[in-house]
Amino acid sequence: MEQLVELLKKQLEASEKRADERAAAEAKREVKRAAEETKREEKRAAAELKRQAADLQREEDRKAEDAALRAEYATTTQALLARIEALSTHRLDKGATTPLSTASAQERIIHSLSQRIAEFRYDPDNDVTFENWFKRFEGTLQVDGRSLDEKSRVRLIISKLDTAGFTRYANHVLPQSPGDIGFNDTVTLLTEL
Repeated sequence: MEQLVELLKKQLEASEKRADERAAAEAKREVKRAAEETKREEKRAAAELKRQAADLQREEDRKAEDAALRAEYATTTQALLARIEALSTHRLDKGATTPLSTASAQERIIHSLSQRIAEFRYDPDNDVTFENWFKRFEGTLQVDGRSLDEKSRVRLIISKLDTAGFTRYANHVLPQSPGDIGFNDTVTLLTEL
């Protein structure tokens, strides 16, 4: 009987030992799984930070390029205006019978500005509204086009509307003609459409 009790004790001890070993192995696997999950989370977080940094860098590069282009446009326009003034003065100094035509100078400026201003195509899904378009080209229109008369600036804006935008605007201002409305009123009306 004692042998039987001894044998049962040994089996019980072995069973407890195996249970302890299984629990220790399970705990070890759980720690390993947690460590692997932590590593995956850290990798995902690092990748997200890297993506955000790249997005910020692209945005900064775009802003710097935009600023450089604006400066280049302003410089080019100023040089053009200076050249027009010099040509006008040169013709007068040489005794030309007529000075450089103001209308001709304005047409050249309009042509130059028109080359730099993109056509406006309303696309609200991509946030392309007249207000955003005008903000982008306001400096070009207000600063570089400051020597233009008001009607010329209005003509320039209207010429940059796509067909659908122009038709919508022209119908909105009826019975007036789009060219008969002042610059500020034109901007306000187009922003509201």
